[in-house]
Amino acid sequence: MVQLIRAQFFVYFILFGLIGCSRHPALSHYELAQKLWDKGKYKAAVSEYQKVLKKDPKGKLGIQALYQSAFTQFLYLNEYEQAAQEFAKYIKLSRSGESIWKAQVQLGEILFVHTKNYDQAIEIYSDLLKKDPTHKKAPFFLFRKAKSYFFQWDFEKAIQYFGDVEKWYPSSPWAEKASYEKGLSYFTSADELKLRDLKKVHERFRSAISQLETFMKDYPKSALIPHAQFLIGNSYEELEEKNQALEIYQKLLKNHPTPALIQVRIHRLNERIEKAAKELR
Repeated sequence: MVQLIRAQFFVYFILFGLIGCSRHPALSHYELAQKLWDKGKYKAAVSEYQKVLKKDPKGKLGIQALYQSAFTQFLYLNEYEQAAQEFAKYIKLSRSGESIWKAQVQLGEILFVHTKNYDQAIEIYSDLLKKDPTHKKAPFFLFRKAKSYFFQWDFEKAIQYFGDVEKWYPSSPWAEKASYEKGLSYFTSADELKLRDLKKVHERFRSAISQLETFMKDYPKSALIPHAQFLIGNSYEELEEKNQALEIYQKLLKNHPTPALIQVRIHRLNERIEKAAKELR
């Protein structure tokens, strides 16, 4: 890894005339940064990369130092906010399409996983998909975009884009996850609507059941099957269709990763059924 990076930067210097008769004023800081990086002294390396950037803020060496600084802060120092800012700056300054792509992928990871900045994550993944919708990671980018909308509680768009993952990339493993997440989005949106529109709530729970049943039919060996069954049972329970819910919970008892949770559900549901029966007498 380190040898590869060194080789890349040597070629970089040759191409842009940074090694030759006139020595670049920031080159000594860059060389020191590389030596520190090789020794695992990442904090000190970033400090030297920043000095390069100050001496050559818009030059080729400064821009490359900016990428190295962002990359190091992200992977080795867990300084996600700073890394995100520097990747964003690099994307604006760089003229290399390949390196911009790599920076965007890493920036998307930071925004989605570490800083939870879903608005910007959506922008990054949308741009990556626009650039190359056939890329091998395109299903992953689209799934992340859909999940970003989910985390923003924009369930309409989440459902739309999860559906697009299935439609556009049906052979991808992300299609399976998207199918389940689409059902989860219907279920969660119903819960969010509870205090506003009871009719829509019921429609959403019905949609959740339908989508999750489709998911189980399409992916019968999925590890997510028990979770889908639980959501179906929960949806029937929310719809006050207690016997259907109880039947599903009882079947699920042997297969769910947390059977104690299902046992509690069964116990509480039986109590509700008994109470309702007494009230009818």
